[in-house]
Amino acid sequence: MWPKSTTSGGPEPFAALLARSFNQLPLAFDLHNLKASRPETADRFGEEERTKMKTKLFALLLLASSSLFAGTRVFVGFGVGVGPAYGYYAAPPPPAPVVAYAAPAPGPGYVWINGYYYPAGPRWCWRPGYWAPRPYAGAYWVGPHYYSHRYYAGYWRR
Repeated sequence: MWPKSTTSGGPEPFAALLARSFNQLPLAFDLHNLKASRPETADRFGEEERTKMKTKLFALLLLASSSLFAGTRVFVGFGVGVGPAYGYYAAPPPPAPVVAYAAPAPGPGYVWINGYYYPAGPRWCWRPGYWAPRPYAGAYWVGPHYYSHRYYAGYWRR
């Protein structure tokens, strides 16, 4: 049972030690008692069959134990349709936009945002146009749009 030294004088490799120890273990049912009680099965269960069975059991044990060190590959996630890149389902298309008068700009650096429809539950609500200051230099407004039964909210872009 203890590591034997090999012919080169070094210790026995771990795999060989494990295989040798495994071959000394009895099986779950003793084949020798089976042979003694049933002489007709003595030919079927020879030493070669025991060795084959133990080898297969050993391979299964190695395979099962190696999976203990494998990293988990579990991923759970969900998505939320928020932001300019995502759209969410909106039933029928919105009505035609409303034409309205645009008052003069309240000051420099303001941009006119056209009015638009946005979905509110099963219906569309109108958001009238308004003046908004640019959030940063060079920014321009990309209006919301409806495409292929999906609504995409408006956003600022460089």
